[in-house]
Amino acid sequence: MNDSLIKQILSWTDQPEPDAVKIVDALLQSAVDEKASDLYITPNNEHLSVRLRIEGHYRELLNLPNSVRDQLTARLKVLARCQSHEFRRPQEGRIQSLNGKTLDIRASFLPALHGERIVLRVLRGEMELRPLDALGWTPEQLKLYISLLHPIDGAILFTGPAGSGKSTTIYATLRHLEATEGKYLNFATLEDPIEYDLRTIAQTQIAPAVGLDFAAGLRSMLRQDPNVIMIGEIRDTETAATAMRAAMSGHLILSTVHARDTLGVSIRLIDMGVEPFIVASSIRVVAAQRLVGLNCPKCSKQVPLDPYLAEYFRLDKNQAVFQGQGCEVCGQTGIMERRALFELFIPGDNFQQAVTERTPLFELRKLFQPRPSLKDSAAVLIKEGFLSPLEAGRVL
Repeated sequence: MNDSLIKQILSWTDQPEPDAVKIVDALLQSAVDEKASDLYITPNNEHLSVRLRIEGHYRELLNLPNSVRDQLTARLKVLARCQSHEFRRPQEGRIQSLNGKTLDIRASFLPALHGERIVLRVLRGEMELRPLDALGWTPEQLKLYISLLHPIDGAILFTGPAGSGKSTTIYATLRHLEATEGKYLNFATLEDPIEYDLRTIAQTQIAPAVGLDFAAGLRSMLRQDPNVIMIGEIRDTETAATAMRAAMSGHLILSTVHARDTLGVSIRLIDMGVEPFIVASSIRVVAAQRLVGLNCPKCSKQVPLDPYLAEYFRLDKNQAVFQGQGCEVCGQTGIMERRALFELFIPGDNFQQAVTERTPLFELRKLFQPRPSLKDSAAVLIKEGFLSPLEAGRVL
């Protein structure tokens, strides 16, 4: 956001009747224009802190006086179709238009000590739905991953922290299957929330308040005989057991499981109560994913290689490495865009036997190592000058 617009917004707050409509419109438009993934409005004892999250980095935008807090919150709730008079419990909604323009912003309101904390997730629809080959796979990884989509059965599971791009990859996978074999396949999704409208695929929004949770939705969905099922997240025993049994009975399951790494996914499912032999027999591949910020080409310069990071990424100590220094082009972040790093682990017979025998996770990590790993994928980008060791180390 340029200085003149910040001054304009602050001038609106100084009026006897602050114009909340203009303030909110300017903040939302700035988030869209800056290609931010999130806009944070956080109340504290002194002011309202407004921050953007761009390419994984937080950027302070401006501070607004607390005098506009209630009007600003009420305006956002109206746009998100939430209850403007309710401030004691969390609420979620969506903002789908701004000044006649279509957009998609997921709004979350959470009561806090000095008012409601507001987080606005900017979803970019078709702009964000990149094809599989534009996500960051190496050519070898992409070829292997596409080959693992056939035959249409088993479970393909993704793991990684929130905001690592797992949903984007799953959506790209669905679109790839629809484009290549759509006339032969029946697709269905269970999501919470639905982040992108896939238009030609039946998508179901989870609604626990009316009894439609992941487990209930999956049970009903299986009666409609889909070939490919996307489950937003496997996070409870019944969903895990039903999904893994479906994967064994001729359905392709695409989902996410929270675990520390690819090897930990199987143990996580067992901890949820799924029988080890079902876990071992149903998983086709596990993919770990992270998002790293690439160096800004405008301000990237060679920097000294930290000895610890050289050892961590198995780099030659004389390797030339680069890092963005920060400029007007990249908003002083040193990063121009983000790219996914992938790690694929394909459970073989030995791994399946180890899981069936309930081998502890620390033993699995000694016996099995995914190749290439996330560190291997990062090292390639570091050597090519696209990624700084510091950024890679921060993420991994």
